[in-house]
Amino acid sequence: MRLGSILLFVTGSLFLASCGPEADAREVCACFHEVHQLSEEEGTEKMNACLKQLDRFRSRYKNSGDEIEFETALDRCR
Repeated sequence: MRLGSILLFVTGSLFLASCGPEADAREVCACFHEVHQLSEEEGTEKMNACLKQLDRFRSRYKNSGDEIEFETALDRCR
């Protein structure tokens, strides 16, 4: 039973890790929109998490064929 759960988690993680530039941009935007609904302290913590996520995605797409697609999608959802 445990092995099945682990395999499911790993498979799911691999699937989520390759969502693509548009889905990743939507995820970043959703994160920033969530910040506005939180208290000041929680919002600050969430904002820092969103900025780290944005940096991670920008690093992933930098100098790749998907960099422009990611940035364009990010601009559209802001």
